[in-house]
Amino acid sequence: MKQFVNQSLMGCLLLSSVMAFSSCNTNGSKEQTPQTEVAAITVLQVDDVLGKASNILGEEIEVEGVCTHICKHGGRKIFLMGSDDTRTIRIEAGKEIGKFGPETLNNIVRVKGTLVEERIDEAYLQRWEAQVANQAEEKHGTSEAGCSSEQ
Repeated sequence: MKQFVNQSLMGCLLLSSVMAFSSCNTNGSKEQTPQTEVAAITVLQVDDVLGKASNILGEEIEVEGVCTHICKHGGRKIFLMGSDDTRTIRIEAGKEIGKFGPETLNNIVRVKGTLVEERIDEAYLQRWEAQVANQAEEKHGTSEAGCSSEQ
């Protein structure tokens, strides 16, 4: 039986695009959902989103995957894994929920939001390399530097 972690999220997919997520309400209610609502919701797996990213930009989607990591700097980022550990997307918590709880780790998480693109170009890679070089002497989780999206 699958365990779902219920969260309201804002999110990002960091590969060739970014996923911006709005709230997702999967509170496990026992109420019956009208058939019309069930038919309108298609839950995509991480692999589906990665494969269709260019075709679903700007659309509201719902995606589900296993949380494999929670960022230790404030818990505002998680990673969802697809069919293997090379197929992941990054999800960032919105201001509404603040951070992900430790119970999120190793559980199936479902988020709903709009897919937006962020291109990884030479300038992005140079900024990222500079950030990594600046943090090389600091141990992750012990300073105020944190992840750039959490500052």
